[in-house]
Amino acid sequence: MELNQIQSNEKIKTLFLSAKKSKRIPHAQLIFGDEDTPILPLAWAYAKILLCKNNDEDACGTCASCLQAKKMIHPDLHWVFPILSNNKNKNISSFYMNEFREALIKNPFLKENEWYNIIGSENKQGFIGVSEALDLTKKISLKSYYNGFKIVIFWLADKMNESTSNKLLKFLEEPNRDTIFLITTHKKENLLPTINSRLQSIKVEHNKKIQEVVGTTNNENLNYFKTWARSCYKLDFLEISDWVEKISGFGRENQKSFLKYSLQMIRSCILLQQNSSHIDTASNEEQEFIKNFSPFINNNNSVKIISYIEAAFSDIIRNGNSKILLTDLSLKFSRQLRIKKIN
Repeated sequence: MELNQIQSNEKIKTLFLSAKKSKRIPHAQLIFGDEDTPILPLAWAYAKILLCKNNDEDACGTCASCLQAKKMIHPDLHWVFPILSNNKNKNISSFYMNEFREALIKNPFLKENEWYNIIGSENKQGFIGVSEALDLTKKISLKSYYNGFKIVIFWLADKMNESTSNKLLKFLEEPNRDTIFLITTHKKENLLPTINSRLQSIKVEHNKKIQEVVGTTNNENLNYFKTWARSCYKLDFLEISDWVEKISGFGRENQKSFLKYSLQMIRSCILLQQNSSHIDTASNEEQEFIKNFSPFINNNNSVKIISYIEAAFSDIIRNGNSKILLTDLSLKFSRQLRIKKIN
């Protein structure tokens, strides 16, 4: 994906192009934004610009460097991303590069849970381990193949453990010549403060056109949320049981994704009652549902509903039994939906 194919974020595009043209490129940059912002496509497009040999503007798309970067086989472009295996023989990104390359070329807006589904162990938590930093040390110590930049893209850097973070910090404090780190995350606050302080931060904003591309998962979550809300309001135990059975079979990352989406929907209902324009970022179908559902969320139940969902989210992270957790959450949600607004 080229920079000119990514909708919106014009200020960021201008910043990237100006950096190359002026040859004043920070050696470490943080590209961050909320869920569903295109942090990974932007980092990839930026890398292509920096590696292109023919153009001071956007990547030309025709030189050998551009073609290799597009196919994710450029010898000076390195990728670090979360994996799931603790296997000593398969504990770094390089072992999963073929799967990652195929997934990202097919869908540049690849989401975390989609990636975990692809590598086949969706019930585990993704991580970037210290072995990754040791492998990276070897890669960036080599001379650039094209006598230009060596670029490292970290996808979801918040998945680094403390040991990996400390190794990265050393890279940032003692940068190799012509090595550029593009760090991406949806959770900037989860990075070590010492790492944040050494990065030039670039915030990516939401955009409706981008959301249309990545909205498939949200549409699915909306349907599941509708079913859940209606069965809980009716206190239909059979429907609740069927819903719990279905969601429990999704794997932990998808369960976490659904619970985060549920929090988003509850908060959107609250914002609508406050006449906020924030829900303009939702799809038309979501806005319609929020409009109809918001009367059931009020000042006497919203705090508890949010706390129940957040507690379930935390318990799932700690590998709690999802069927028990989701059943308990549903019964609590059902009780709260029947509480009337206090004026």
